[in-house]
Amino acid sequence: MHTTPPQRFFVAQILLMLGVLCLLALTGLLRVDLFLILSLVGFVLLREFTSPFSVQPSWRIQLRWIVVVGYAAFITYAIYITYSMIGRL
Repeated sequence: MHTTPPQRFFVAQILLMLGVLCLLALTGLLRVDLFLILSLVGFVLLREFTSPFSVQPSWRIQLRWIVVVGYAAFITYAIYITYSMIGRL
């Protein structure tokens, strides 16, 4: 069975997220925020390491928006945590 590059990327991302989940569970650090941050970092690294040099396929251009939304969510979360810590002082 022949798989397309988007399917291979999707499978690699799922395996990466499962690996992160297992690693966090084994170390006892399983928290939603850590899982999401490490999954986003893994997604960005996977996107960069698997991108072709000469041509940018159309399906890869759409991945940029996932990265932008992920960064926006991370920044929003960081601001929320910072303000909640300041409020406790």
